[in-house]
Amino acid sequence: RHKIPSFLPFYPLGINSYTSGWLCAGYKTDDEKYIALWRLNAQEDEITIPLDTKNGAKIIYPSSTKATLNAHGDKVVAKLPSQYSAIIIKA
Repeated sequence: RHKIPSFLPFYPLGINSYTSGWLCAGYKTDDEKYIALWRLNAQEDEITIPLDTKNGAKIIYPSSTKATLNAHGDKVVAKLPSQYSAIIIKA
């Protein structure tokens, strides 16, 4: 909690509209990023997020999920198999 005042908001996929199939928003400092990713009504179950992953990337919430992440340098490929699901990523 002590880091919250230093976080800056960012939108890795840009600012979304109400009709977007995916929503993505995050907070970052110089060395940490927390990203919330929602799959809404998207037909595709995978999305590529432009994100520097020099510190790696992992799902921190929920602790048990069928979602997967694959970090590849400057992007993360997230797969959420169910519509209307969400994860929180730490990078």
